[in-house]
Amino acid sequence: LGTASLVLATSKLLMYIFAYKVINIVGYVHMITLALFCYSVRFVVYGILLDPWWVMPVEILDGFTTSALWVTLATYIAQAVPLKLLATSQGILHGFYWGVGTGTGSFVAGELIRAVGAVDTFYLCASMNFVVMICYAVTQWFFPKPEMKFAESEQIVSRDGGKTLPFDMPMVPTSNIDDE
Repeated sequence: LGTASLVLATSKLLMYIFAYKVINIVGYVHMITLALFCYSVRFVVYGILLDPWWVMPVEILDGFTTSALWVTLATYIAQAVPLKLLATSQGILHGFYWGVGTGTGSFVAGELIRAVGAVDTFYLCASMNFVVMICYAVTQWFFPKPEMKFAESEQIVSRDGGKTLPFDMPMVPTSNIDDE
């Protein structure tokens, strides 16, 4: 368990550090699709594992499924919403991802494990995730949005023309920012 935690933490840390570079290469849409694909792979592998040591390579994918997805969603929202709604939109994302998603997922998975067993639950979750990934990819294919990129420099110009810190955080207190 300790070794798995180390592998998990290392993969997450590396992805948090390098996520912006990967996003700039593949884009937000492909990064979300890749994360959903990695979730499906993880669930399938968890379903077929017989030796617990094989969980180590699978935990490396958690960097994509959790860290990269979180960075992608948070930065996409930071660029897509008006500055005055940034905190609200991040709060909504956080609430849905960690609150509704984790709470509902834990409850539903627990009931599925009780009803059909752990292995079939992993396969079912992989299948559902794969369907969501396909639906997302098809939707993005037919209704594309302009691709956004991370800023290359440490200090960027925000959407309202003011100087900001990385990730579009204003350098001045929010009480000094004019309403848009």
